[in-house]
Amino acid sequence: MKSYCRLYYRIPFSETDAMAIVHHSNHARYLERGRIELLRLCGLEYSNLMNRGMQYPVLELQTSFKKPLKFDEVILIETTIAEASRTRLAFSYKIFTVPELEKPSLSQEEFVGTPSVMGMTSHCCVNSEGRPIPAQPDVLARLTELQGAGS
Repeated sequence: MKSYCRLYYRIPFSETDAMAIVHHSNHARYLERGRIELLRLCGLEYSNLMNRGMQYPVLELQTSFKKPLKFDEVILIETTIAEASRTRLAFSYKIFTVPELEKPSLSQEEFVGTPSVMGMTSHCCVNSEGRPIPAQPDVLARLTELQGAGS
């Protein structure tokens, strides 16, 4: 069944520009936070993947800004796996402004609301030398399960 990670975060002043709007360079960090937390909540801590000889560098990053995020707002970074194959992995993201902080969680239901930011990242599984390799079978099985493939 498809899983959605919900990660909440309060925007600090240091991530904003002179208008107290989040600088565009910080959105990539928000996507990374969501991606790493999704893997952690699902038992695939990135540090453990690295210890097993697998890394997933970013090949592509896309963001679409619908509404500015501002200082001191609480945002919900919703992350899901869009594609999982032996060598490729893609995530989809939506960032919402919400009323309050909550603990990170997994849900089988998509958050209902109008996103302020939408994004996508694609990754390739590589070894420590940066050469493409297939994901280990148990990792691929878990990623495929989280994607909701076959459900």
